[in-house]
Amino acid sequence: DKLDDVLAFYGVGGTPETQRDAAALGFRARVLVDETDSIGMRAVTVMLSPRATTHMQFWARPEEEPTKGPQLPPLEAFRQAADQIQINPTEHHGFCGDEGTWTVRRYIGYQLLVHETVMESPPIDPDTDSPPAGFAQDIFIDDHFSWDCTAPECDVAEGGKALYRSGSRVQWMDASARGFPGWGPYGYDPAGYGIQLHWANTPAYFQPRGKPYPICFQAEEDGTCQGAGRFGLAQPVGLRGFQGMEVERLATLFQ
Repeated sequence: DKLDDVLAFYGVGGTPETQRDAAALGFRARVLVDETDSIGMRAVTVMLSPRATTHMQFWARPEEEPTKGPQLPPLEAFRQAADQIQINPTEHHGFCGDEGTWTVRRYIGYQLLVHETVMESPPIDPDTDSPPAGFAQDIFIDDHFSWDCTAPECDVAEGGKALYRSGSRVQWMDASARGFPGWGPYGYDPAGYGIQLHWANTPAYFQPRGKPYPICFQAEEDGTCQGAGRFGLAQPVGLRGFQGMEVERLATLFQ
């Protein structure tokens, strides 16, 4: 049930509003292949723009909700876990140990709940020119693709606003370390899969508020990253029981 929303985010179908936002994100998509097999599994291959050198393929497969075992943890459990950090973790939720059954739908729900409880809430006005810089990235945002553009029409401010309008939360980064002046947003599509706008054009009037946390490639001496805890990089519910999943393989399987 996420596939149509995801395709609309990238500029396939949708409404005039989602088409506008997809264009602001640089997506001028064309469907190359859209096939459904005899059991109802659908695969859609999309060229994201005429100049894109790598295409994206999205899958949706029939899937039954497990009837046995614990359900996905509720929102409140994720909120409580966001108060913890890696060196002071919560106990496993039953679902995240050996008792839970993972499905694509549950993986997507888990990922979206992590974004919702760890990342900064979006601004009331998605079209603001001074959004919150955000907390440090959560564990799933680094499972993303980089969407690069140096053309003048790739406007970082408009791209960030389109992410907010789509329902994404955003972590703003200082892009100067990547060779571009200005800002670089990390957000996600309606299934929670991360996207980084690696664009060269940040208007002078656009200025996120607050401290932009650095990307943490190496922990501090106490084993945490800057911004760790509720106001930064938190550990989702039972993450240690989840690390063995093949995240990259599942990232574009949408139910």
